[in-house]
Amino acid sequence: MSVVAWVLCGSAYAGFAGCCAVLWRSDVRHHRLPNRWVALALASLVVGLGIASALLGQYDRLLHALLISGAYLILFLALLLRLPGSFGAGDAKFAPVCAFAVAWLDATAALLMLPFAIAAASLPIMIMSLRKPDREVPYGPSLIAATWLTLGLVVLAALVG
Repeated sequence: MSVVAWVLCGSAYAGFAGCCAVLWRSDVRHHRLPNRWVALALASLVVGLGIASALLGQYDRLLHALLISGAYLILFLALLLRLPGSFGAGDAKFAPVCAFAVAWLDATAALLMLPFAIAAASLPIMIMSLRKPDREVPYGPSLIAATWLTLGLVVLAALVG
């Protein structure tokens, strides 16, 4: 039964990766993260990882991912309201999805590593916006890069340790 669970995990992250590719392209070209793709990314993760959690009997993984995702939603909505123009509503909706993806694998990484990865991935955006303040710079690619960097580090740490 655990093989089925891990296949579901792989499928969930593959679906998330596909959505990330579409969202990256959309944000770079149109400065938008379409709701349908954000929702599809979330559905891919929640359904696949939710069923996998049940099959593995690891409901705590799902609970931690949901709680951390909720915390990211509150944080990004607060930042959106407090710092208008720093990023868009699509970014505020997508950040919790990214947090869920990381938190399901490692809650500590979602709380400690992901914020630093987001900050590091955002540096080029900040530099570009300082050089051309009148130009909109997409934030979604930074979220996506930070998420996959963190996921890669979590998997690498699990393989090494």
